[in-house]
Amino acid sequence: MGEQPTDPQESIAEDREVLSALEHTKVYLECTREDRRIPGLSVAVVCDGATLWSGGFGWADVASGRPADADTLYPLASITKVVTTMALVRLRDEGKLGLDDPISQWIPELGIQNPFPDAAPPTIRQAVSHTAGFPRETVFDCWETLEFPSIEELLPSLPQMSLIVPPLTEEKYSNLAFALLGLIVARASGEPYEVWVGEQVLGPLGMVSSSFTPAGSLADRVTTLYPWADDDGAGPPCPEMKLGCFSPVGGLYSSVADMARFISLHLGRPPAGAEGVLRRSSIREMQVVQWVSDDGQSGRGLGWALGRTQGARWIGHGGGLPGLSTDLLLLPELGIGVAVFTNGRGMAGEVSREAVGILAPAVARARKRRKPAEPKEAPAEWHRYCGRYRAPVGSTQIEVMVLDGKMVVRTVGDSLDDLLRLAPKSEHVFTMENGGSKGEDAVFTVDEAGRVTKLRLGGYAYLSDH
Repeated sequence: MGEQPTDPQESIAEDREVLSALEHTKVYLECTREDRRIPGLSVAVVCDGATLWSGGFGWADVASGRPADADTLYPLASITKVVTTMALVRLRDEGKLGLDDPISQWIPELGIQNPFPDAAPPTIRQAVSHTAGFPRETVFDCWETLEFPSIEELLPSLPQMSLIVPPLTEEKYSNLAFALLGLIVARASGEPYEVWVGEQVLGPLGMVSSSFTPAGSLADRVTTLYPWADDDGAGPPCPEMKLGCFSPVGGLYSSVADMARFISLHLGRPPAGAEGVLRRSSIREMQVVQWVSDDGQSGRGLGWALGRTQGARWIGHGGGLPGLSTDLLLLPELGIGVAVFTNGRGMAGEVSREAVGILAPAVARARKRRKPAEPKEAPAEWHRYCGRYRAPVGSTQIEVMVLDGKMVVRTVGDSLDDLLRLAPKSEHVFTMENGGSKGEDAVFTVDEAGRVTKLRLGGYAYLSDH
């Protein structure tokens, strides 16, 4: 039997193949949790700005039997860094700081040593893309004691540290840098970091369950963390952590239900009422490569990690604390994203990649089925443009032709695999769909007798030979 016809009005969320892939994903999630003895797992799947599904498996708290679900609160850990970056970009948009400002401009007491005489001072942009060269951690025994210094304690300790590499020479992940960036948010906004982010980001996004200090009913929804979880069980819970100045590094608590709204914003589909949280141009800017790995397979944007999977570009960020693993993975071109949070065993990144591996091909095929069929027959008047054209200087010739209902251009002598595609725009004007002048106009000149005399491809003119 052939493929069943698709109703073009049917949304991706209603597509039968996508729904089947979603059920497959749920089975994978539950089986993985059980097989790998993860105490609790919460997941949200977003498509086209809406939550396709969210839910949980296992336990938010093993002792009480409280189940993990879409509303369970987890520390985001390092995913908080994306929120901190958003705050800085928003303040830039408001004219309150510049991303290329040296960090020392905002923190004059920055005493960290720079042993590289030819290196310029590290900037905000470099810090959010992990190319500033800062050490990864502070000089304090934070990960042993689980108590982090206040910013007032951190600043006097900075002269004990040095840049590890010159800025912009390699990727150097740094928690320390984001502790300093949180201070810049506070100084540029005039409010404490947590207050400003709550009022200007979380509130307008409708992330009503997200907080740096969950209290009351929110505190009742916070998961227990199990750093000793293994094949024998969850083990004892994690001791209390005091994050201090690491709040901008990893201190935000949220649920996958709330993070679905965050994902929608970064997929270009902000929730209703959240359009003003961050400009669309700034959302796109955060996803632009600031640094690329030596093998060209991954890189850094502003706050985001970048790469490719399932034949598509991805943006994402993970996080981890003792007994916690979190991950966001978004495929902007496909319009899908997942949030995966676990309260034991560091598997969120693996789980999110597997989930996307199941869902992305189904979504891609569903989009292809909904793409309007291109006409096989070109309008008769297009044939007047067909023929050869020559450059006014030199021997270059091009040929305009119609293939499978599309207007195309090839350089004479080149393969038919190297075609420039033209899409109709207005009378005698087309838009170039690929090539070095993609998006620019291709304009045919027609004389009073109706003869085509010239074709201008962007800034290059070709005279008709027919």
